[in-house]
Amino acid sequence: DDTALKLLNDEKEAAEAIRNHLNTAFNNRMTELLEANFARGRKPTQDSPPPSH
Repeated sequence: DDTALKLLNDEKEAAEAIRNHLNTAFNNRMTELLEANFARGRKPTQDSPPPSH
C-alpha cells in the first residue's frame, strides 16, 4: 500500500530532521562551552578570584 509506505517515509524524514536538529543544538552548545572554557583558561590569573579553600 502506497499510503503506508508514504507514512513510513514521512516518519523517517521527521526522525532524521529531529536528530539533525538535536545534533546541531548539541554541537553548538559544546562549542560554546569549549570556547568559554578556553577564554577562561587564557585569562591572566589576577582576573580570577583566589580559591576559597
